[in-house]
Amino acid sequence: MDAEILRALYQFTGSLAILGAILGINYYKKMGMGKDLIVATLRGLTQLLILSSILLLVFTQKGIIPLYGILSIMIFFAVQTIAKRLDSLPDIFKVELVSIAISVYLIMTTMTILGVLSLEDAPIWIPIGGMVVGNSMNITYLSTERFRSELEKSRQSVTTALNLGISPNFIIDKLGTVSTALRVGITPSTNNLRTLGIVFIPGLMTGLLIGGYNPLAAALLQVMIFFLLIGGGLISSLISITLLKNRVIDNETMTLNYLSKEQ
Repeated sequence: MDAEILRALYQFTGSLAILGAILGINYYKKMGMGKDLIVATLRGLTQLLILSSILLLVFTQKGIIPLYGILSIMIFFAVQTIAKRLDSLPDIFKVELVSIAISVYLIMTTMTILGVLSLEDAPIWIPIGGMVVGNSMNITYLSTERFRSELEKSRQSVTTALNLGISPNFIIDKLGTVSTALRVGITPSTNNLRTLGIVFIPGLMTGLLIGGYNPLAAALLQVMIFFLLIGGGLISSLISITLLKNRVIDNETMTLNYLSKEQ
């Protein structure tokens, strides 16, 4: 057996002592979570083993079509996740599909053209693409949800202004709804960027250091990736809110619609 796999097995076996301690506390304190912990562990391990097998195949792919195909699958599932949680908004699946797809493709294509990322290096290109998709999903969800809640909170004022003939875009801009929503969306990511190396060392940088990467190079690469993550999320959020601005207005009744599930 490969020496690297043997070492990983040894480390994994050693970590079972921690699981044993957790189960011991669970039993002693009668928390009733023993079965759930064991099932969760087995499920997580199985899922990761399946994922690692898939990644072995994925990482052998080269060229624009396979890599962008994989990226597109990631985007589809990210959009589905957002759409399920914001299903009270009109055309939300289409809106988020357009928003995240444009943002992710723009970021990844630009970085590839500039030579920052290479299509020939799938083990780096795909994980970074996945990070951009995931972060765009999170930031876009936070921004869009805040946009919805801000308008819902100001529903009466907005409806009155609409009936006075004031344009929807002017009202929304005057309320500062868009800037507030975008700021809320990127705040967690900017907080992480602000505390890099002090509060936590990100997973990617940790992996690079364990793999023997030069610490300075690992730090520069990690910060670069944070720029991609925040940029991707900000672009997708801006597109999403822009597309939704006119969709949440009922032009016939001049009222706000689709903002809460109670409607």
